[in-house]
Amino acid sequence: MLLSPKYANRYSRIERRQGRHLKKHLRGPRQKTFFRAVDGLPPLRGEAQGLLNARNEYARGRWFRAMAGNLCRELGAKPPRFIPPWPVYFLTVTDRRQIVYPGHDEEQGFKSPTVEQIRETYSQLLRRLDYIGMLEPALYVSAHRTHHVSRFIHYHVHALVWSIERRKLDEICKDIRANIGALLPYATAADYEPVTRATLLYVLNYATKMPRHQYQLWKRPQTTSYQQYKRNINGVNSVRLYGAMRDITLDQLVLSGGKGDRILKRMMRDLQSWRREYSTVTPPPPERLYRI
Repeated sequence: MLLSPKYANRYSRIERRQGRHLKKHLRGPRQKTFFRAVDGLPPLRGEAQGLLNARNEYARGRWFRAMAGNLCRELGAKPPRFIPPWPVYFLTVTDRRQIVYPGHDEEQGFKSPTVEQIRETYSQLLRRLDYIGMLEPALYVSAHRTHHVSRFIHYHVHALVWSIERRKLDEICKDIRANIGALLPYATAADYEPVTRATLLYVLNYATKMPRHQYQLWKRPQTTSYQQYKRNINGVNSVRLYGAMRDITLDQLVLSGGKGDRILKRMMRDLQSWRREYSTVTPPPPERLYRI
């Protein structure tokens, strides 16, 4: 069950704007690494979009519609306001160990987890919940002082949780915090907010969105205190993030548990026609790969 375009267009426009930003800089005269990349990011036929690159705005838009339509069906949230009849919570979990170092390998002392390992770690932390959500990559730049690399990607989770009392959710978050630590010393590893009236689609779009920001950490000299700065992702870093995620598909980023598994199953059924015919779509030629 796909969410009607009538209700999805507002969010699809945001994804398309971010996609245009990426394509503009992939076509830039100074961009020599991914010289055929734009061929893989067009508004392809619907049957191809289910397995497209996680940096493709058209695939993100379809994925959002599939998740939103089936989640609203599961929760009984009906148009036009999509207000669920019982409490739903927006949960964020961040583990400082889930860092990927693009362009650095184990020989240089940097061992990065795979996307599958990251998913498994977060899935274990959320195993007692009814939820569905997505891994989100946060790109940190100018990280020489804090992590001894030029940049790294920190994966965290945004998820929608339901069928649970707030007291019980507090206990689960407390257990998560006891097992993992956040990237920033002053931050919390697990936190949630209630989804207020008529904001279900908004927070779901936030969970499924393309990366829109880049981050930078500043460490005060001779202390362990950090300050984090955020800004819109620029063209160069947008291309770099594309390079780091160019082989990752959206179905690799989704997490679900409990009743959320039913939603994911329905989503994949809705997308099955895309998956069946994906092999008929000619992929772009191989690219020259350089460190990013």
